[in-house]
Amino acid sequence: MSAGCFHSSSLTSVKDDLFDKDAWEKFYASRLSLENFDWFLDFHDIAENLIPLIPQVNSVRILDIGCGTSHFGMELYQHLKGNCHIDCVDFSDTAISQMNQLLAIAKKAGEIECNKKQDSGLFYFVADIKNLPFKSNTFHVVVDKGTSDAVLRGHKGEDAFYEIFVEALRVLKPDGKLIQFTDEDPELRLDLLAKFRSQLQVKVPHLQIVYKELGVTFGVDHFMYTIEKC
Repeated sequence: MSAGCFHSSSLTSVKDDLFDKDAWEKFYASRLSLENFDWFLDFHDIAENLIPLIPQVNSVRILDIGCGTSHFGMELYQHLKGNCHIDCVDFSDTAISQMNQLLAIAKKAGEIECNKKQDSGLFYFVADIKNLPFKSNTFHVVVDKGTSDAVLRGHKGEDAFYEIFVEALRVLKPDGKLIQFTDEDPELRLDLLAKFRSQLQVKVPHLQIVYKELGVTFGVDHFMYTIEKC
């Protein structure tokens, strides 16, 4: 169902400030057909590395920040056979409206099962990822699939990314993982994450940071960074 994919270096076609809500609203509104669109890797590109990091517990809680109109949440939900609770959030009303329409179509077609039990399901809604509407210690996993790249390329990108980083750690359970998929190489991203870890040492004393090279997709090197809230 994914209609296409392009990597983050192409995002300047949206607007120079890639954390501008109006720019993204115009981008999603300009897509006339109701279909999924992955601009940064898709589920099949990352599943082999992501799935082993998801704890095998009943109704694992997963948060996808900056989901846009990606098919990622639906495909992850299908892969986990609905034994999970996945929240997908974005600040674009247009993107979330489109995803809720696509979710309704998928459910009607039997591609997505309706919630099996009270603590499972797949949900899309509008939210500010710098001020998430969730209690602390809620999620086992937070997935950042290219969102950090868009934020860092925006106005005051590092400051905005720090706010998102702190908020993601807040909603993670102890031993939870923030997993970032990005095209930013380790020399830059690891330095930035180490800087944030130092700044947060009082609030979050133990953060374990590791990375893995994912290889080349569309001619671009991609990486996975895992930040565990120990």
